[in-house]
Amino acid sequence: MLDLAKDLISLESHSHAPGREQLCAEYGLQWLRRHGVACHLAWVEDGRPNLMARVGAPGGRRLMLNGHLDTIGGAGMDFPAFEPFVEAGRLYGRGACDMKGPLAAMMAAMVDLQDRELGGEVLFAGVIGEEERSEGTEALLRAGEAADFCMVGEPSDLQIHLGHRGLEWLEIRFHGVAAHSGAAERGHSAITAATTFVELTERHLRPRIEARRHPVLGASAINWGVIQGGHQPSVVAPDCTVQLDRRWIPGESIASLVGELEEMLEVSLRLHPGVRGEVRRMPSGMLTLDHVPTYVPAEHPGVRALAAAIRQETGEQPAYGRFPAWTDASLLHSYGNIPSVVFGPGSIDKAHSADEYVPLDALFSAARIYAEAAALFLGASPPREGGR
Repeated sequence: MLDLAKDLISLESHSHAPGREQLCAEYGLQWLRRHGVACHLAWVEDGRPNLMARVGAPGGRRLMLNGHLDTIGGAGMDFPAFEPFVEAGRLYGRGACDMKGPLAAMMAAMVDLQDRELGGEVLFAGVIGEEERSEGTEALLRAGEAADFCMVGEPSDLQIHLGHRGLEWLEIRFHGVAAHSGAAERGHSAITAATTFVELTERHLRPRIEARRHPVLGASAINWGVIQGGHQPSVVAPDCTVQLDRRWIPGESIASLVGELEEMLEVSLRLHPGVRGEVRRMPSGMLTLDHVPTYVPAEHPGVRALAAAIRQETGEQPAYGRFPAWTDASLLHSYGNIPSVVFGPGSIDKAHSADEYVPLDALFSAARIYAEAAALFLGASPPREGGR
């Protein structure tokens, strides 16, 4: 499994790599086939395939293991990003925890599970595009793939993350009137209107947003990510754009997120006659499905099976929490009716970092936990004597 994880890391699968995820998917296909697991490539778009595998038999429950084949790029890392190495019990490289390492653990679990008499079926889905628009998981849903429970292998420090907040990127565009700075009174500054909007939102809207809380997912949140405007210092700025990130919780909606920003915008524009503006959703962060929040209660049978597998592997009670980022678990649960939790080795603090790594002991434990949780959820006999 360690060799598999290293090989997956060495195969670049970010958005600027030739073929993107294709080499990674094809390598995984050959590895699974060598170990006797039924698998195939499901082509999504532009030569980019999902890697699909199945063990067990239909008729009972169905469990999905979901992980993404793509990573971000390797620029800015402390070492060559795609030359993995082991040091002090850690596997280093881009994707070590996000998520080539967890993919290797899931694939190893599939090999283990094929030697058990399962009371149902396990589906492994190595999907494309999670770091951008979730094209792979949307394709799964369009194909009608179903399951009774799913584990998404993002790095959770081997904690059971029962859900996460929704994600929406919004931008507010301001349109003023240009003028020479020597006759600034003839213009209408889009930048000034934008800064008024930000100030009003900070003063009046942020407290309302952060007061909204979910008992597990935490507080709703807003973050200013980008502000751009104007052309040069001697020109009254005719345009300005503010882009923000909204992490939202059950009880909110896309319409409510937009609506409360439009309220702040309306006040800002009244204070700046001559400037126009609008709130827009940014399409770059989505394909067709909204990035809604997701939550699965700890009492769900799949969560109980995962908790039991963690106790068996570690001898300790499992820890529960929420994942701080957004994942494909949202799409699977909200649009595929597949209750989905986040569980994987490594820390989210090391995902996308300059020294990304996954601890080896966590990586190996994750593989055993994935396999045992699936077996418990489906009902399975112990591995056959002489099995892998």
